[in-house]
Amino acid sequence: MKSRGFSLVELLVAIGVLGLLLGVLLPALAKARSSAGAAKSLANLHNLGITLHVYGERNRGQAPFFQPGEDCLFGAPPEQIGRDSSKCVRVSPVWSIEWLWPMLMHDVAPWPEHFESWLSPGHRRKPPYWPVPVGIGVRIVSYDYSRSFVASPRVWSDEGQVDDSDVRPVSWSAVQHPSRKVVMYDAERNYLRTRVSEPRPLLFVDGAASLRNDAHATKPVVNRLFRVGRPRIYHDTPNGVRGWDF
Repeated sequence: MKSRGFSLVELLVAIGVLGLLLGVLLPALAKARSSAGAAKSLANLHNLGITLHVYGERNRGQAPFFQPGEDCLFGAPPEQIGRDSSKCVRVSPVWSIEWLWPMLMHDVAPWPEHFESWLSPGHRRKPPYWPVPVGIGVRIVSYDYSRSFVASPRVWSDEGQVDDSDVRPVSWSAVQHPSRKVVMYDAERNYLRTRVSEPRPLLFVDGAASLRNDAHATKPVVNRLFRVGRPRIYHDTPNGVRGWDF
């Protein structure tokens, strides 16, 4: 007995059902992918919190900082290229630490073991990851470091005049709301297809990593020493490290 083939109507119905299934499954798969990416990013930030803690222990309780134009920063592991001054760069202004903070971590978190965990899930960078480009606005990893930690809180307040002497290391103990002040965040979120309203992975000073919506962050204020562009959340927090982001 010959089997009967699909009629045109049956074929169209089958295609329609398949389309409905895809319409249900694809968003669910995308959501699962985003959730997995966010979880991995939070784990990366948690580990970064440990790295920052170790940095503080080795640097008199201070947050990461470099003297602009003076400290020599290496764009590759010094043990691979050597530590002589011809292999490093001196960077100014200090605000570029937002992107260049990994160059302060060679002795605390060696790049060969840690660098890849500083890249957001779904990143498209290809090894070798170094030597890295150095410049203002050049992000070498996915996680940005808050500029609030490289200057006096007065820079983001109305408290008197400010000058270059207000650019200085900040002690972790100076942070008045460690569970509410963001120190690092996932600036790229490569695991997302759309980013407008999705919550962002954040690291707080107390070491907690969580997802928060940018729209709920404290409104930023002007950085009185660096009036370039608009004030930015997590960087230009009112009262700097004395303030809070959530």
